[in-house]
Amino acid sequence: MTRLAIAFILAIPLVAWAQSSSPPAPLPAPVPARPLTILYDTVPDERFVTRLEQLDASPFMIIYQGSDPNSERTGVIDAEAVVREVRRKFGATRPRWAMLDFESPFTENLAKGPGTREWADAVQTMIEAVRAVRAAFPETRWSYYNAPTVPYWFEGKNWETSTPEARVRMLDKVYKTYAPIVAELDWVSTSVYPVYDPDKMPEDQGKASIISGKAWRTNAVGVSRILAAGKPVIPTISPLWMPGGFAMTGSRVSHSQFVADLVTPLLDAQVNGIALWTGADYFITTVAKGDPSGGPPEKSYGAEVMREAVVHDYLKGKAPPNWDDPALVSMLRSQMSEMIIDSIRVLRAAVPEPKP
Repeated sequence: MTRLAIAFILAIPLVAWAQSSSPPAPLPAPVPARPLTILYDTVPDERFVTRLEQLDASPFMIIYQGSDPNSERTGVIDAEAVVREVRRKFGATRPRWAMLDFESPFTENLAKGPGTREWADAVQTMIEAVRAVRAAFPETRWSYYNAPTVPYWFEGKNWETSTPEARVRMLDKVYKTYAPIVAELDWVSTSVYPVYDPDKMPEDQGKASIISGKAWRTNAVGVSRILAAGKPVIPTISPLWMPGGFAMTGSRVSHSQFVADLVTPLLDAQVNGIALWTGADYFITTVAKGDPSGGPPEKSYGAEVMREAVVHDYLKGKAPPNWDDPALVSMLRSQMSEMIIDSIRVLRAAVPEPKP
């Protein structure tokens, strides 16, 4: 890919910037306002599935790194082990959408960039894994979690405060890093989770975080569309605040923030859909049972953090005497399922009607 034009990168949308560059394929035409593909990772109470179908929302299955736990140590994905896990998880079903989620050390190795041994090895093993599952399950559309990974912060700045030159360097790097992987995928899902809650910051910092968050999401979708070359671009978001920023991790994002700061920038950037991740089953299990055994407690998104969010969102500020009380677990399954449906309803309502 040739160097990208930088003269007006702060003044024009990334889509227009991309058209001034020389990607290997033309930028896809804008997608129609409807239909918008809406995916969700889980619903903890199966009684709510019918309501999700009525909202035209579809499940996407995630195959996590636990399918090959050695991969975190070796940096190599055992494709056969992944296929076995898919068979176990799929059973007799064949979902239309699925995602492989292998992060450590793959995200770090990919970030070292083309020309490094780590990058080349990560690309090779990730391609082999997605080819294996596609060959075994050709009726399912496959993606990788957060491919491409577009960082919020780089060179000490964010997408709003960085220089044009810094933006070009980062976009070039993202493109070159992920091009061979995205070429193997059926759909593209960069992750643009909510991490900075403006209501938890001083007013000026909160306003700045909204602007920088929108710029980040716009650029992440823009480079994804170039890489996708016509494949569906369906970024992953969450209705819960995620770790890594400044927010009450695990608590709900307000409707107004969800629409204005997450959904609307993605729609404006011409996504083909939105994937909603909550990890609700794991969330509820962790709240009830505590952090999984076999390692140190998860500090950024473990039982302590999740329980604080539950007390805030569902228990009116009062912690229960017994976290694994069956009545509490049942309530969380119902309430978190309702939260997922409510988020998808709000998301669907935010999609503009097509002009006649």
